[in-house]
Amino acid sequence: MVAIVAGKGLGLFDTSLNILGEAGVLGKSMLGQGNSHAFVNAVNGNLVLQMQDEQLSGRGLDLYALRTYNSLVTLNVGNGEGWRWSCEQTVTFQGLGTPAQPQEGATVVHTEGDGHETTYTWDEARAAYISTEGSGASNELRYDSTSSEWERINGSTRMTERYSNSTSSSMTGRLIRRADTSSNSIIFTHDDSGRLTLIQDAASQQELRLRYGLFNGLSRLQRLETRALIDDENGHATATLGSAVRQVEYDYDNLGRLITVTIDLTPADGSIADGVVFVTNYTYDGSTTRIASVKQSGGTSVFYFYDDAGRVRSVKDHSDAASSQWVFTYSPASNSTAITDGNGQAWTYRYDAMTQQLMEILKPAVGGTRLSTQFKYDASGNLISITDARNNTVTYDYDINGNRTFERDALGDTITCTFSTLNQMLTETRYRTVDPDGAGPQSAGDPFTTRYVYDANSRLRFVVSAEGRVAENRYGNASVGYGLLTHTLQYIGEVYNLSGLIPSEQLTEAQLIEWVTRLQDKSQVQLTEYSYDLRGNMSQQTSYAAVSETGKGIMDEQASVTEYNYDAHSQLRQRMAVRGSAVISARS
Repeated sequence: MVAIVAGKGLGLFDTSLNILGEAGVLGKSMLGQGNSHAFVNAVNGNLVLQMQDEQLSGRGLDLYALRTYNSLVTLNVGNGEGWRWSCEQTVTFQGLGTPAQPQEGATVVHTEGDGHETTYTWDEARAAYISTEGSGASNELRYDSTSSEWERINGSTRMTERYSNSTSSSMTGRLIRRADTSSNSIIFTHDDSGRLTLIQDAASQQELRLRYGLFNGLSRLQRLETRALIDDENGHATATLGSAVRQVEYDYDNLGRLITVTIDLTPADGSIADGVVFVTNYTYDGSTTRIASVKQSGGTSVFYFYDDAGRVRSVKDHSDAASSQWVFTYSPASNSTAITDGNGQAWTYRYDAMTQQLMEILKPAVGGTRLSTQFKYDASGNLISITDARNNTVTYDYDINGNRTFERDALGDTITCTFSTLNQMLTETRYRTVDPDGAGPQSAGDPFTTRYVYDANSRLRFVVSAEGRVAENRYGNASVGYGLLTHTLQYIGEVYNLSGLIPSEQLTEAQLIEWVTRLQDKSQVQLTEYSYDLRGNMSQQTSYAAVSETGKGIMDEQASVTEYNYDAHSQLRQRMAVRGSAVISARS
């Protein structure tokens, strides 16, 4: 019904959901039957709703129509009705200097698709604008003077985003392209008013198109259309692009507030008159933009109530059951919020006054004592320790880019990691002998290290275990496999010689390629091959029990083939697995 988080600003980007995971979340976010989720930020009382209206498969990256609502914002966001699409991301240069020649202290504000604003600050040493907010490695923004565009790089995934120009705080740069590490990309198009009009897979040309209309004199999103590749008579995608299909329709009240979203479950007929639809209705708190209820097909209803400051005061569903009620009591003077369920059980969230990061969760009393879980962070906002109610502490440490390089639990079990300059994990070392004195002078011993090797596109190419066992990944190109994983090979005949290497010492792709090339008998391999349909969905997985001396898979009695058939919306329609003689017969 609702998940409770803690953090700064709007959306979920810099909340305990993103930074702490399940440890920082109370309750369940699932809302009804659709792809809908609800959250309440216990720090500021913000209600966050996320609804995925549509999805199309894409080559590498999928196309999503995910919208986010924040109760603490006004109508002057997103499309004007209080919602924001996940790809409605923007950058605005704040100065000092110019984007290409920034002065010390220059900043860029990046607005996430969930409404959260993150400030990137110029770092002379890295020649980029850097942000440490959120989880994982630090993200980077750079200005491309040649194209007059901004490029944002996700520190952890290396996914890149391109934004239109912004040279001042009054000039908004909008997301125009997103690409994965294989250069598969999604294109975003806006009209002259800055409204999002198109989400398109650059390779297949499949698209989500947003159509606008007038409602009581106000311009609003009217419908969402999809345009997908046509299937052949066997249900397999062809290279032919179909016509646009009306998939989702939107309606508004006389104040321009979204009141109805209707998803057509039989879009091929071009009409919702048959009643085969999934409907979500919204009501509001008086004349405000604060959503008072969400009602969905199937009977789900959830109600939200607010205090005089506009914060969520309570939540309940249509059942009125005690287990489906939450009441929030805010105490900003003590940097805490009490959360009480319908049975009188109480939790307390305590947070830092400046960063608003979650510092402690007090759970309902057991035997008269409330159980505490405490969280500590470093100056960059990275989690450095978790202490449970039994005073067991897990500690963490990070490198300068925000990569977690150290973890030690209360028993002394220890993990250390090293990373490349591109934030790729190169080594992960675990220790058979525990650290006997925690932060004292002694340390864990008897290490065993797993090593990871990447290609020039930041894709994982090899994994080498502590014993020297080698696993290889191979990838397709633009015309075959779309840069996706096409082969996995487990070398079982020989091991890589790791003698003399210290735990933090890395391997290179060139070293592993040379090792594979020198193998005399390439039949000692467990080989699996993958192929994809024209939309980028996996269409076949072939696992070979035998491989020739040259490394080719042998289609014999022990081989197995699994075929998959997906529709345009990434939904699995059919899975067929055959083995041995059935495979040979099918191939014949």
